[in-house]
Amino acid sequence: MKIKAQFFSLRFGPTDIDVLRELIKTAAKSGMNMVCIEVENGLRYDSHPEISAPWALSKEDLRGVVALAKKLGIELVPLLPCFSHVNYVLKQHPEFRESEHVDICCPKHPAVSPIF
Repeated sequence: MKIKAQFFSLRFGPTDIDVLRELIKTAAKSGMNMVCIEVENGLRYDSHPEISAPWALSKEDLRGVVALAKKLGIELVPLLPCFSHVNYVLKQHPEFRESEHVDICCPKHPAVSPIF
């Protein structure tokens, strides 16, 4: 199967869920069969709400997008940055930094494992 994909990000600011649904529909109409959604701080996390943006989407909203994509034959691929690209986590947990001069998460820190 040939992959025809589109990339969307939830990390830059408030996401209008209706617009996201329309983008998924447009992707399907355009012949896309995959959409990668960068989640980052754009989703409300139950286990660590402090890393979610105040405007983050609810799980219910995202479930609706997933259901729509499936219905339209679109495979959704979540993109969750890890370790070297988790500034949204480090803003709330600077103690996870590899060093005070580097914006990289230290995987050896004992409190990191439950988040990732």
